[in-house]
Amino acid sequence: MRRSHRILEKSLGANHPDTAITLSNLGRVLDSQGKFGAQAGLGDGGAGGAAKPGAPVIAAADNPLQLAARANELMSQGQYQEAETLQARVVAIHTRTLGPENAQTLTSQSNLANVLFLQGKVAEAETMHRKVLASREKVLGPSHPDTATSLNNLANTLQQQDKDTQMLPSAQRAARSPGAIASEVEGYYRRAITIQEGVLGPDHPALANTLANLGTLLDQRGKYDESEPLQRHAVAIVEKSLGPLHPDTAAARTTLAVSLDRQGKLVDAEATYLKAVETAR
Repeated sequence: MRRSHRILEKSLGANHPDTAITLSNLGRVLDSQGKFGAQAGLGDGGAGGAAKPGAPVIAAADNPLQLAARANELMSQGQYQEAETLQARVVAIHTRTLGPENAQTLTSQSNLANVLFLQGKVAEAETMHRKVLASREKVLGPSHPDTATSLNNLANTLQQQDKDTQMLPSAQRAARSPGAIASEVEGYYRRAITIQEGVLGPDHPALANTLANLGTLLDQRGKYDESEPLQRHAVAIVEKSLGPLHPDTAAARTTLAVSLDRQGKLVDAEATYLKAVETAR
């Protein structure tokens, strides 16, 4: 991917659509490996070779990579409404130029749904995540990592709306049985975990995120014997893959501390809280 990007940047220019697509694909490869910080330097290719005569150039206002990067920056600052506007533009551009079921279009739609979720527009986010999930299952397949991401995202929106109480018809009678999947939300989390473990491996940060989410769900049901091991596993993964001083590590420790606190394991909870605070600082 890096070699391909260098060739295209030199022959077509830094602003050519083919260069942008390869750059985006490289970012996705790094993301799938959990190399999140490595992507920060991918979009600074302003010193690339001159554009080839006659090659199409994407105006800055319509460059989906730049718009998405700016939207992510705004999200990190809590400016969700502005981020939503930019993400919606990215979706419109990708839909027009790549098609409504292109993998990049689906990713931009998923990002827009996440912005809606952060603003409390949960019902809208649910609708969009369901649409993206259906398209990813059709285009990418039921065992693709992006499909797992959609399963996790959809489960989050359902849980936020207290829809975990909606039982799966097949599980209504077996809800009290050990290991039974008691709700649509739990089913989505468990399916996502199965995909991520099989495709991404046992040490990927995306897996840790889904494990923590399922752990929180079970914790809220009072199933501490199931939830705590999941949350401890999530902490172990992020500590190994992202390092002990990463913000996601602090977040995973906090989630575990909340569970320990709820169980009355106050000494262990306090120590875990303090470690999370130290990491965040």
